[in-house]
Amino acid sequence: MRRIKVNARRTDPETSWDAARSVKNLRISQQAVLEVIRRYQPVSDEEIYRQLLLPMSTSGARTRRRELVTRGLVRDSGQRGRTASNRKTILWELNDDHDDEM
Repeated sequence: MRRIKVNARRTDPETSWDAARSVKNLRISQQAVLEVIRRYQPVSDEEIYRQLLLPMSTSGARTRRRELVTRGLVRDSGQRGRTASNRKTILWELNDDHDDEM
């Protein structure tokens, strides 16, 4: 039997461990983006890219985040931040409404 790596910290509550164990059919790149959002939420696309431990382009990071939004795992937090060039940007967060899919 193959062991599945669970993306949760030792200090995370049991609900975070349950959610991490139940994420299904995500590519490694999507898992990496989801982990950054989980740790730093609410977070901008720019910050997601900066915090990624996987080599990925800014466009690739945005695409993976968009895929997670489409799956209902991530949503617009309703908050706005500023990019490095001082433009308004959406801050993303985990979508607690879809815990059953996570």
